[in-house]
Amino acid sequence: MTKKIIRQSQYFVYIIRCNNGTFYTGYTNNLENRIKTHNAGHGSKYVRARLPATLVYAREYRYYKNALNAERAIKKMAKKQKEELIEDYQKMKSRSKKKSRKLFSILFLTGIFLSTSNFIWSQEMKNPDSQKNSKQYSKPSKEKLRSQLTPLQHQVTQEDGTERPFENDYWDNRREGIYVDVVSGEPLFSSRNKFKSGTGWPSFTQPLESSHIIEKEDKGLFMTRTEIRSKFADSHLGHVFRDGPPQKGLRYCINSAALRFIPKEELEKEGYGKYLKIFDK
Repeated sequence: MTKKIIRQSQYFVYIIRCNNGTFYTGYTNNLENRIKTHNAGHGSKYVRARLPATLVYAREYRYYKNALNAERAIKKMAKKQKEELIEDYQKMKSRSKKKSRKLFSILFLTGIFLSTSNFIWSQEMKNPDSQKNSKQYSKPSKEKLRSQLTPLQHQVTQEDGTERPFENDYWDNRREGIYVDVVSGEPLFSSRNKFKSGTGWPSFTQPLESSHIIEKEDKGLFMTRTEIRSKFADSHLGHVFRDGPPQKGLRYCINSAALRFIPKEELEKEGYGKYLKIFDK
């Protein structure tokens, strides 16, 4: 034994996890052979009862040249480091679990992102106009707005003004088409939902695109009303009331100056071709 140790000039302190969940520590100068011997059933009955065993941790040490001192040092070191090795093993296991959970989380989130991206891409391929239209919904600079809008349009959309009833472009418009924001072009209402309210302003029972409509509380004129604004341009459009037709119950009272009407015949040319289907019903 002593001569063998001198030739090897190293030894291993190791931990074996036994079948019953307990740990067994030892030391050897030939780790592979020791594990084979252990699992072959050599040793005490207590050791054999814990088979099969799996190596879970090992640490290499160099020892003294003197053979006798080397063996004594090995025995002493193995006993002293038993708890330390088990603690290191538990820490290593804990770090491994954390890494596994982190990797799983990354893979899970990546899967969600890819599936969502794929769904959005497939929807855009089905509706090629949607991507084109969404990019143009933005609010121009103040300087551009002053040159782009008429004084009345600017007063209504940018200064929360109100046009005169019965003296505007669309209060009695009966043509088929859609109404978009005069500033950004985002679709807001359809002629299919327009009705004659008798108020002198264009009135609708519902929006064409609900996501393009923002509701805000308005406490002006000594009353509380619900103001309607466009999502992308933040244009003041009008107000919504709960005195609409019985079927819907809502009346979106909108300023013509905040709208631009696009006839059904020009929807494709203007880039709103996907809304043609609502007029086929």
